[in-house]
Amino acid sequence: MMCFQSKLEKIIEINSNAVKRGSKLVQQILTFARKTEVQFIPLNLNIIIQDLIKMLDETFPRTIRIVLNLTPQLPYISGDQSQINQVLMNLCVNSRDAMPEGGTISISTCVAMGWDVKKKYSDANSDCYIQITITDTGHGMDENIRHRIFEPFFTTKESGKGTGLGLAVVYGIISYHRGYIDVASDIGVGTTFSIYLPVSLDGQIQIEQSDEIDIELLKGTETLLVVEDEEVLLQSFSALLTNSGYNVIQAKDGYEAVESYKKNKKDIDLVIMDIELPKLNGWDALAQMKIEDNELKAIISSGYLDPKIKSEKMVEGICDFIHKPYDPPLILKSIRKVLDANKS
Repeated sequence: MMCFQSKLEKIIEINSNAVKRGSKLVQQILTFARKTEVQFIPLNLNIIIQDLIKMLDETFPRTIRIVLNLTPQLPYISGDQSQINQVLMNLCVNSRDAMPEGGTISISTCVAMGWDVKKKYSDANSDCYIQITITDTGHGMDENIRHRIFEPFFTTKESGKGTGLGLAVVYGIISYHRGYIDVASDIGVGTTFSIYLPVSLDGQIQIEQSDEIDIELLKGTETLLVVEDEEVLLQSFSALLTNSGYNVIQAKDGYEAVESYKKNKKDIDLVIMDIELPKLNGWDALAQMKIEDNELKAIISSGYLDPKIKSEKMVEGICDFIHKPYDPPLILKSIRKVLDANKS
């Protein structure tokens, strides 16, 4: 009987993991097909990189060192912050995976003149580009793999470890931003990705205004229930919130979220919930939580949410939505907006 139960649990686990991988695959396909909500705004790439690295430093193995060489007073680009975050996150995670025994990830930014970029890409038509270079000391790639890495569904990872859409999505996002990406790599030498994104002249006007975000005003001492099934995101998100003064309770699936809320509902001030969760999806988990407390405050996170559904859920009492990949300042601003909404 115990043997049968063990086999049944294993089958359930395998099916659950397959559903989870399928859910993540759908999110990547939506991005690849450009079905996500896109908002182009002036972006300071140095700030985006620095915020991302603060999160990765908390979650990457200590055997991996991240070195930054960022050109100061970098001109702004015009882009979608969530998508640029996704590009940088995907490339850094790929570098981490290429260095199982540890190594160094080097990230640099600089200004590249349009005529130099045009030598490599004949259709480049911007006067100025921002170049981001991400280099690792990993195992590298041979020529055959190097030529195929941006193909949809091509992966060198073992079955179940990768969908093959990560770098295809990266390529699609960069192209959508009128930019370019290339790769240099050799076996045993490591890999370098170079990204070129056109400078936004309009963006430079807003440099002084955009940089002046008082992080101290975004801190707090409340207790937050964070529900996220991706371990790297859960730990980096929790580290961000803890460093900002909050008390964090973690949950990795819908059932665990509901149980954690039942046990701690008197202390929890806000729930931050991913929708695509294993075992019990975010909507159903929230419905069960609202039975416990109809005044529940919640922020929903998702890579993509249909605008119609988003509108319906706002009517049902969801306080705010944040897009994945997570952007630290926007997360903290959303949290404070919701927590302070009912204060006199």
